[in-house]
Amino acid sequence: SIANFSQKIGHIYWSLHNYEEALKYQIATLKIRRSIYQVPNSKISNSLHDIGGNFYELNMHGEALHYKHESLNMRMALYGNNHPKIAVLLTTLGVSYSTIGEHWEALKYDKQALKIKKNFYGDSHYLVGVGYKNVAISYSCIGKQEKYKKYMERAEAIFNSLNKEN
Repeated sequence: SIANFSQKIGHIYWSLHNYEEALKYQIATLKIRRSIYQVPNSKISNSLHDIGGNFYELNMHGEALHYKHESLNMRMALYGNNHPKIAVLLTTLGVSYSTIGEHWEALKYDKQALKIKKNFYGDSHYLVGVGYKNVAISYSCIGKQEKYKKYMERAEAIFNSLNKEN
């Protein structure tokens, strides 16, 4: 479809770090998808997430957060609150909030993402290790070094156990 083609062109520009051009195609994709599909819809949510990512790369963090939150709300309507696709968006929101110095808010999203990852993947999955690491970094940013150490040690234990298996 035209929307998929437009999205692919946007992804190509994004991979070339030409975020302005990527954004044009992602916005066009969103307009097409909104004219075709009823809300909530996973393709619309993906477009919103892509646009949020482009705005993030352009250091337009207010706009990035707007689109990422809109995508999160739509994905929650589609998948509920305990799904890996929700965890992905929570993680990107944590990164966005950390980037603008809102570390308490980043910690909130990082902890939510970790909880979902643990529920979905168990305690020893690579993505759970990444979740622990993200929470650790957020704790470090707010000066909670003991909590940083606790979460980072758990992340390292997961990564070390996975390295032994390979």
